[in-house]
Amino acid sequence: MTLDQFVLQAQEIIYMALLAFLSVAVPTASKFGLDWLRSKIKNEQVNHELARLNEVISTVVAEIEQTGKVEFEKAKADGKVTQEELAEIASSLKEKATSKVKAIVGEESPKLLSAALSGFKVEDYISAKIEEQVLKLKK
Repeated sequence: MTLDQFVLQAQEIIYMALLAFLSVAVPTASKFGLDWLRSKIKNEQVNHELARLNEVISTVVAEIEQTGKVEFEKAKADGKVTQEELAEIASSLKEKATSKVKAIVGEESPKLLSAALSGFKVEDYISAKIEEQVLKLKK
């Protein structure tokens, strides 16, 4: 075997090895790239839905606050209001706010959030955020 033949045979072996490597590496890299992209898109969707949900909650609580002030003033007008009555009014307002948030947000957003964030309970999140917004408004 001459040196030229040896070099040609070595090149052929290198090309075959490179081709074999690329035939495995390219699909694997593509799969990882697609998985990463899907994950990024899902994270963006979750962040968007959480931001949207927070905005809706903030808006609804601000609206309900106006109604609540009127209801509390009516209850206090006769001067015989009890703590239980005030608690009932507060509970009623919270239920109204929760219902309105759910109506605005729809069904898809909670499904997306629950599926994406294991153990995420949209109902509990809405309730906690409503209370948080009410506390912010009181300050």
